[in-house]
Amino acid sequence: YCGDANIVFRVKKIFYIGVQDIKVDGKLRFSINPLLPHLPLVGGISISFTEMPKFSFDFKYLAEILDFPGFSGLLDNAIKSAIEKNMLLPNKIPIPIAKGVTKFDLLHTMPRGVVRIHINEARNLINADVGFTAKNKSPDPYCTLQLGSNNYETQVIKNTNAPKWDEFVDWLPLKDVKHGEIRLDMVWLSISDSVEDLQLEAMDCAEPKQQFPHALLLTNVFNGKLSKEYRCYCKVTVGSSTFTSKPTKRKTKSPRWDAQFKYLITNPKKEQAVFEVLEFESNNNLGKATVPLSDLLTDDDKMTFESTCPLEGGQSEKDDSLHLEIILRVLYYEGEDLSSDEELPSDSENDSASDLAKPENSGAASRGSVQLTLQESSSNSSLLIFGGAILGLAIWLRVDGNSLGVLVDESWYTASYIMMGIGGVIFLIAFLGCFGALRESPCLLGTYFAFMLVIFISEIAGAIYAGVNRERIEAQVKTQLNIDIQDKYNQKNYNAITQSMDYVQSQLKCCGVTSPNNWEGSKFAASISRKPGNGPPVPDSCCVSPSHECGVQPRTTEQQYNTTIYQE
Repeated sequence: YCGDANIVFRVKKIFYIGVQDIKVDGKLRFSINPLLPHLPLVGGISISFTEMPKFSFDFKYLAEILDFPGFSGLLDNAIKSAIEKNMLLPNKIPIPIAKGVTKFDLLHTMPRGVVRIHINEARNLINADVGFTAKNKSPDPYCTLQLGSNNYETQVIKNTNAPKWDEFVDWLPLKDVKHGEIRLDMVWLSISDSVEDLQLEAMDCAEPKQQFPHALLLTNVFNGKLSKEYRCYCKVTVGSSTFTSKPTKRKTKSPRWDAQFKYLITNPKKEQAVFEVLEFESNNNLGKATVPLSDLLTDDDKMTFESTCPLEGGQSEKDDSLHLEIILRVLYYEGEDLSSDEELPSDSENDSASDLAKPENSGAASRGSVQLTLQESSSNSSLLIFGGAILGLAIWLRVDGNSLGVLVDESWYTASYIMMGIGGVIFLIAFLGCFGALRESPCLLGTYFAFMLVIFISEIAGAIYAGVNRERIEAQVKTQLNIDIQDKYNQKNYNAITQSMDYVQSQLKCCGVTSPNNWEGSKFAASISRKPGNGPPVPDSCCVSPSHECGVQPRTTEQQYNTTIYQE
């Protein structure tokens, strides 16, 4: 999508924020579900991205401060985070169409299965460490796993090219690097609503599989009924896993959450689900309901429990209740066991990537994709380069400014000193961020964040001040420009001002601050022996067709003066 929309926000007729040239490149998925035997034939549509899309846009007006290095990265991360939470699978935007179909029905459909992934170890990794103490130091690798909007990160193994996480069957070559491989075990587990499958799966499990979850639990929290008005939320705990719903928008006696949480269960006979209703401001317990999962292990209701449960304990009263649903499903493997107990070849063996590739009949799911990455921590060095470039340019201009063909003066030196200060500060801040991230130093990263926060607040404060005092600032600028015209233009030690004024007038096609009359009585006009007539002498940059001494040529009529000299 390449849009030509020009979006402008205005705040109190002072501040303008604009966005334009919006571009989005990604795969958008439309899911039509459920199908109906009557019109409109479909219950609703769900929209989501199958992978993180690429996007770009340009800022206008006050929003251009967000293009400053560092802030642009923060903005990109915020947009990616918003897309992940709302539109990246398994998250989606629901659009109900038929009556009786709710957003909850479209958002929370029954899963088709569970992907179980074992990250075992890697070998022959490249030396990507950029430390300063050892030239050939081994990396500190960790592995990240991304499936839709779900992300997982292993522990960091220090100083090794062959890390073992033990968190296997195939060696997979890594892309975009010269060498390196990883071994993992990926299994697709189907789901069943039969208690017999749970019993068979449990009996069939031997070490080390018995530590793995054997069931999937879905908890749906719909609404509650309270005797008093509260702004509250619901917390659901199963074993060591806890999830919380969003709080209600306002105080109410009939809170509604429509939230679903998923848990992986090792032994349903010993687990229980605890539902707690808590006040948002104080976290006071308004009551809880406890449901043993063993109550679901019957074939009567297909391991599903839906009820309005009374709330007990805390500040609950007699009629307080919670409407909830619990669904238990068995995880089982239909295919052939692909795991292997063979010893890993040593790093000295030169196995080819084709020999270690994944076999065709590996039992992997036919849809979806898993992105697995081995990496070391890295930092965006654009701010460091930017600061170094400004600092280097300022030093060069100060030492050898005449190489540009400009007769330098004190104002030129002052500008170069200012650039040195700005470049040095930016370079220092970027160095703190990069080196702090590289060494994982809380002190350096905290200092970097503090500097960036001060800069951001300063920019916002400066923009607000400029907007509120716009007329005052404009008057001060005009006053200073008039002083430059009257006393400094074409005078000794003010070459930078002279050349700057000529450049501005020729580029903006103007003369003076408001009109050519601003040059009346100036030192420049006084230095001209011959007067052009019908107007004061002006620099050549004021001429519509610039030529040598065109601004002081005689003009017999006012019309001739007005047509040959810019009047704005």
